[in-house]
Amino acid sequence: MRASIWALVKKDFREHATHLLGVLVVIAVSQLLPLLLGPGGVVPALSLALLPVAFLFPMLIAYWLVGMEKAKRTLFLLRLLPLSAHHLAIAKEVVALSMLLLFGAVVVVARSLVLSLQEDHEMGVLGSFGTALARWIPIVMVLLTQLALFLYLWLDYRLAGIIIVVIWYSGVFLVFFYPNELMPLARLSERWSFIVVGHGIAVLLVLGLHSLMVRLLERKDWDRLATG
Repeated sequence: MRASIWALVKKDFREHATHLLGVLVVIAVSQLLPLLLGPGGVVPALSLALLPVAFLFPMLIAYWLVGMEKAKRTLFLLRLLPLSAHHLAIAKEVVALSMLLLFGAVVVVARSLVLSLQEDHEMGVLGSFGTALARWIPIVMVLLTQLALFLYLWLDYRLAGIIIVVIWYSGVFLVFFYPNELMPLARLSERWSFIVVGHGIAVLLVLGLHSLMVRLLERKDWDRLATG
């Protein structure tokens, strides 16, 4: 069983290695623009503005791993493998998490390099709220990726993409345009008790979305969808 899961994981990485590498290169270059073209002017602001776009990466992951399987009508073939729906979902989630970790590493390294060589740190745009927000980005990205996987499995890929974009940019809008109003929440989010409870709830939501994915894989007639 374990060998079958890892075979599926390697299959997904082989299929999407080019897509993944291309996106990571674009993200790295976009964040390194202040170093490549020189500081000052519009370049640092452009580099910072591209971050919200970069964080739509969970939607790309879900499209690659689930949306493209549905588009090619190969999900029913995956269900023929000697894997339960539970293990099939885990295989997709392992690939998604690995891609997310690579993405995070690229962003962190690029931003750290830029900020270390610039006098005025761009995170100052958000002040202390930006510092508090950084503590929650990893778990939010994991939760958003799991949600995207579920939505792409459940819905048409266009509708799933719209929902993810609306959810993400609603948060971006609030953070960038109403940071002062959200400061009480930012101060609350710095407490360890709130961090533990918040991350615990996020983990429970991830597990719940995993269970919903398993139910969809088990109950939907993917064979009929592939041939009809």
